[in-house]
Amino acid sequence: MAEVQTWKCTTCDADFKSGHWKGCGGDAEVEHRVAPKTYYNLSDGGLPTALKVNNISPLRQTVNAKGMTVTIPGKKAQFLNGTFTTDDPEIQFNMEKRGFTMTAEQFREAQESDKEKAGHAKAELQEERTLRHKAERELAELKAAKSKAKAAA
Repeated sequence: MAEVQTWKCTTCDADFKSGHWKGCGGDAEVEHRVAPKTYYNLSDGGLPTALKVNNISPLRQTVNAKGMTVTIPGKKAQFLNGTFTTDDPEIQFNMEKRGFTMTAEQFREAQESDKEKAGHAKAELQEERTLRHKAERELAELKAAKSKAKAAA
C-alpha cells in the first residue's frame, strides 16, 4: 500500500492528501498545484537523454457529479536533456514512488568527464588549503594578541 502524504496547494493554500489531486479552490474539477520539483534521469553511458517519456499515471475512468463516465488521460513526464520539472503533485508522487530520486549533484557528477572531475577536486582542495591557511593566520594573530595583553598586564 502506498504511503499517504499531505501536500500544500500553492494555488489555493489548502492541505490535501495523496490521491485527492483535484479540488483546488473548492472546484472538484481543478487540480491542485505544489512547489515545482525537478527530476533527473540519465541514459546509457551517463549522458543526458535527449527526450524520454515515461507513463506516470495510467488512463482511468471515473463517474462525474452528473453520473457520466469520464475518461481521464494518463500523465507523462518528458525529460529534456535529462531533466523534468513539474508542479503536479500526482506526477511528483508517482515519480518518487518509481525511484526517480537522483539529486542535481548526482546528475552533474554522472555527466562530468574525468578531466572535469579532476578540476573540481583540485578546486575543492585549493579552497580547503586557503581556509586552513586563513585559520592558521587567525590563530597566530590571537596568540600574538594574547601574549601582548599578558605582557602589558
